[in-house]
Order: sequence, then structure tokens, then C-alpha cells
Amino acid sequence: MGRSTRSADPIFTLVWLGVGAAWVVQLFLPWVTTGPLSTSSALDVIRLERMGSLGDLVPAWGVVALLVLPSAGVLMMASAGLSTRSARRFRTLIICSVALCFAVAFVTLLDHAHENLGPGAWMTLLGVVLGAVAVVIRGAEPVA
Repeated sequence: MGRSTRSADPIFTLVWLGVGAAWVVQLFLPWVTTGPLSTSSALDVIRLERMGSLGDLVPAWGVVALLVLPSAGVLMMASAGLSTRSARRFRTLIICSVALCFAVAFVTLLDHAHENLGPGAWMTLLGVVLGAVAVVIRGAEPVA
């Protein structure tokens, strides 16, 4: 009994790479458009928290959520060329994790204000939606 070595569909490989890239790029973009952190990227927020400059402005667990996003992006890009059932489950788990982290960041950084979403938040949300749609479409196909 050997393993099936079906090659990955190039369209979905590009989708997974795009989703992962979106989550890495968001690290360099501001998450809010108004307020004290409106000119700060997610990376700046992480640095400010490590220096202790944010005080009570952003809780530590909100910063942890921002750290998970680029890590998930790298994992998504690393698994892009795989088409096994476990790789699909792994990508689904990553997308669910990022959706949860986005929700945490939305509550902590944006205070539920959707009109305050900056480009980093939109990039993350775009990756989540695109990834979720791809998982649903890809899940309907049989695994060889």
C-alpha cells in the first residue's frame, strides 16, 4: 500500500500562497484608520507592547493575536503545494485560527468599529474569506 502522490492543483496552490502572503503583509500595515495607533503597523504595535509603551491601550493577548497572523501566513505558504487530506485539514485549522485571531484583534484594537478598519485588518479579512471559500470549494473535490 503506497501513498497517493497526486500533484496539487496550481490554482489552489496560488490561492494558498496568496492567503499566506496576505497574512504576512498585514504585519506591515496599520490596523486602524483613526486614533492613537492609526499610523502604526501591526509590527509597530508589537514593538511598542514589548517596550511597555502601550500601557492599557492594547491588552497583551491582543498583541499575541497579531503575532499569530504572520506565523499562520508562513505555514499556509509552506503547505500550499500539498494536496493530501491532512494538508487540507491543516489549512482549514489555520484558517479557523486566523479567523479567531482576527476576531480577538477586532475586539481589542478596533473596539467593534468596522468603519475604523485599516488596511492591515482588511488584508487579514481578505485572506480569511478567500481561504474559507477555497476550503469549501476544494472540500467538494475527492482526494486521490
